[in-house]
Amino acid sequence: MRLLKTGKVRIILILDTNVLIYLEEFFRKLGREGFREIVRTLFLNYFRIQRGEIWIPKSVKKEFLVNAKRERRARERFLENFKKISEDLQVPLRTCPLYNKEDIEKIMKEWELDLGEADAINQGKVIVEISRDFQGFEGAIFLTNDRKVEKLKGKFRGFKVSIWKDFKEKFKNLFIP
Repeated sequence: MRLLKTGKVRIILILDTNVLIYLEEFFRKLGREGFREIVRTLFLNYFRIQRGEIWIPKSVKKEFLVNAKRERRARERFLENFKKISEDLQVPLRTCPLYNKEDIEKIMKEWELDLGEADAINQGKVIVEISRDFQGFEGAIFLTNDRKVEKLKGKFRGFKVSIWKDFKEKFKNLFIP
């Protein structure tokens, strides 16, 4: 939170489980350098978060690791590589520091969302609320491929929902068919 107050972080991009799975697939197919280009294009060019951070909600990270029992170690290595690459690009990858079980459950019920999506929405709402007066902070973006979440576009001031498929369509030439 300290970096938000100083104006050093302008945008926070919050990732959903399905986006982590897609990114891991690119890492496997393209290798470290190809994946680095995906990350550079996604975070620096498309979302323009030169002074930003990438957050993974705790429940999203848990879902990503637990749902792949036999692949858990490979996914942990992927997250380690993703963290190193994002740090090299000066866009740190962090586990979301905020968690409020009651608020997440309320969002799950109100919007009929899964735990990971509700956790990410809660992260975005809270960070926008507490950073409203921080100089230079532009907002948070939730990147998902869950169309259920699309109904939340425009519901929260300073918090955007972006759909992975739209990004992928825009940058088709980066992806292996």
